[in-house]
Amino acid sequence: MIPKYHDRIYAGINTISCPSVLTFRNENPLLLDESLNWLVDVEYYKRLYNRYGLPFIIEDICTVNRESEISLTNMIKISEKQEETLRVIKMYENTQN
Repeated sequence: MIPKYHDRIYAGINTISCPSVLTFRNENPLLLDESLNWLVDVEYYKRLYNRYGLPFIIEDICTVNRESEISLTNMIKISEKQEETLRVIKMYENTQN
């Protein structure tokens, strides 16, 4: 897939992929939110957007990611996904009012 950013990426619809598809200068880096388990990547993408704006997308294939039955997405409980998703949505949507 070609990565793309959308305004509600933090809500769990990951259209970018895993962080291995990113490249950026390591000047004053943003750190991952260690309180998150499942949405750590998409919440990070939201904060990158807030700091730097839309990403520049390279449409050439530069990395390959595979899905696995032992990935966190497939192993985490639905209730944990729901709780974390609601928590992240509240974090961003309450600050936009």
